[in-house]
Amino acid sequence: MQLQAALGMSLSFMRGGGDTTRMALSRSLEIAEERRDVPTQMGLLGAQSLLHLREADFKTALQYAKRTKALAGIIEAPAVIAFAHSVLGGVLHFMGTLAGARTEIEASLHCVRCREIYAHPSRNACDAL
Repeated sequence: MQLQAALGMSLSFMRGGGDTTRMALSRSLEIAEERRDVPTQMGLLGAQSLLHLREADFKTALQYAKRTKALAGIIEAPAVIAFAHSVLGGVLHFMGTLAGARTEIEASLHCVRCREIYAHPSRNACDAL
């Protein structure tokens, strides 16, 4: 799983997209799904979304971004949710859906702010709002 992911990421940076890059990332994602490794799935879905975004395949990038966001609900960690919102927000931005992109990016920032507040016991969660 990790070797396929590393191959896919390396190829995406060295050669851009292409069938070999997509196949390596897809195979790694299949293995992560078989193992029910949600954190790895999220990272690979984000990578797939970015890859398709760079190729201007916005429809496919959006599908991967939405899958990333759906998985974030399983983990329920602020950093993971922030990641999912930022992936979706980035795709929406490039698609020209600026209102939706803004909503997602602001939601991502809200998750990060909440994480910072919970890290400081002297602060109250209401201070972030």
